[in-house]
Amino acid sequence: MLRKAEMLVAHPIIDIEHCYLYCQPPKNESWNAAITLLRASGAMRICLTVQTYLGGMGQHIWSERKRWTLLELANVAHGEQNLIELIELDSTGSAPFWRWAAAVPTDTNTAISRTCHRCQLVFMPQQGRYDYFDFYLYFHERTPSLMGEHLFLYAREWKKIDATTQSKSAI
Repeated sequence: MLRKAEMLVAHPIIDIEHCYLYCQPPKNESWNAAITLLRASGAMRICLTVQTYLGGMGQHIWSERKRWTLLELANVAHGEQNLIELIELDSTGSAPFWRWAAAVPTDTNTAISRTCHRCQLVFMPQQGRYDYFDFYLYFHERTPSLMGEHLFLYAREWKKIDATTQSKSAI
């Protein structure tokens, strides 16, 4: 588990301390990501990868991953913030349902099942390493909740505290 925590604090493209998920007021009918970029670069593609928990008695089965392209950026500036729509409430039919906002309109499987979903925003520059922003989508009855990597910044703080404690005890 420590290795995962270490991976959470090393981001070559995004400024994780200034990235977050939020519900769009006033109606709270969409969830978005606000992502701040650390460095300028050329073109970049931003994708959403999703894997759904299928469950089963005594089983832990996840679906195959799906990936949608959200944005194609021609030029990326240092400190630029991108607002990315993730999910939205679709009230066009008789029964409202949540759907992936990123899904291509011709994709017939845009509805979000009321289970757990492992999600990842993938930042793909033309050159250099990819970067990732991980989050979970889950439901409390009919209301979706998103828990993003920005909530796990405790890993960085604990690492700093341990390093300070270790250096003081070495003196």
